Amino acid sequence: MALATFLFYFRKLVHILIEMIGIGVGVMAACNLLVYGSGNCELAAVIEAEVSRLLQVESEEVKIFARGYILENSCLALYKRFTPLKEQLGQVKKGGLYEYFYDGAEKVERQELRMESSAHKETLEECVQIGIKRMRAEVITLVLIGESNETGLFWDFTEEHPSKLTYKALDEVLYKLGKRNHIKFDVIMDIPIWHGIEVPHALAKNPYIKSLFMYERQTPLHIFPVACWIQRTYLEQKNYLEVLYKYFTGYYVTLDQEKWKECMDSWRRYWDSPDHIMWRQFYENYKAVVLYTNPEKPTQYAKLYFRQQYIPEQRETISEQELQDYLVEMYHTTFDDKNIKLWLTDFKTCVDYYKL
Repeated sequence: MALATFLFYFRKLVHILIEMIGIGVGVMAACNLLVYGSGNCELAAVIEAEVSRLLQVESEEVKIFARGYILENSCLALYKRFTPLKEQLGQVKKGGLYEYFYDGAEKVERQELRMESSAHKETLEECVQIGIKRMRAEVITLVLIGESNETGLFWDFTEEHPSKLTYKALDEVLYKLGKRNHIKFDVIMDIPIWHGIEVPHALAKNPYIKSLFMYERQTPLHIFPVACWIQRTYLEQKNYLEVLYKYFTGYYVTLDQEKWKECMDSWRRYWDSPDHIMWRQFYENYKAVVLYTNPEKPTQYAKLYFRQQYIPEQRETISEQELQDYLVEMYHTTFDDKNIKLWLTDFKTCVDYYKL
């Protein structure tokens, strides 16, 4: 009885989401898919594997432009010093910069054995602009995959200092490209750590974002299965976003600015007077703008990252303290300061060797 009740309300929620963003039920629409995979970190092997699975997708209804930044295998192996990652990392077949384009008929692959950062604002802008030109569509489905914390995403370890793209820079890129090309984006973000209020609120205000979904990984290295999503959509002959909200765990972010105003007002009131009553008032408003769906575990509460009222100062570099905090958050492990410095030095030496 409990399962039947849950399934009834879950299907109802999916239909509400569909109506909110205006997609037709039971209609498989064309999808123009742009995938940006930041794998100059522990995600290298899983991003390489996901891009490889995209090669198997064949449908006249989908166009794909994918770029993956893949860390070289010897550098990836340095993550095995962190005990929880020893058995999970996998193997990279060939590191470097990988691009793939499929227009529904022809496939074009390009791979360069060079390491370059995925965390630069200009790099993301250049990649997305290429995809926009190739697909010539009014709406682009943009899938962003990488590691993150509250101050930035696309964690990258291939330069002099570890770096990340700030959320402000991401917002600016999407605004600039949307305005320049007269297009909108359906955005799917697969990042593990983000400020529960500031990140979705900022992106929800971007006029060139048509919809926003924050995917939730079931394990730290279980990234969004892009190819599986496309194939399931093809088999069910339904809209891509309908299938996304129905089968994949995550957070659907409404773009309703009135609801967001109520949420932000209650958020400020909570910080002015932080008590249980104020929190409950805020959380009721929050659930109206960030809708959590988990088909596997319907009773699980969303993991909210609300350590501070605002995002801490957004910097492009990753400090040693940020790395320590990240390791604790993601893998419940850490190194002392001496070993962190040694790991970063060895990592840079490995990257420099392969850059030559």
